[in-house]
Amino acid sequence: MSKLLPGDDFSRYSALRDGGASIDDVARRMKADGLDSVTRIRALRFVFGVSLEEAKGAMLGRDAARDESAIGDALDRVLTPRR
Repeated sequence: MSKLLPGDDFSRYSALRDGGASIDDVARRMKADGLDSVTRIRALRFVFGVSLEEAKGAMLGRDAARDESAIGDALDRVLTPRR
């Protein structure tokens, strides 16, 4: 879980979570509010208690995260020497 830094106020996003908003909904709201990517990741980790990977997935969108993972897997297969 991420820690708060001086000046952090994620209470608005905690209220959205408490009101039933999903992590994806809150991530979109944070972006619309103008939070930079590092702050969004920290906020998602703090508010939802998720891992770095889960926060990045929400921030990038689930489909983009899956695509990124599939591309990484394909590159590993191509770049890893066969024995």
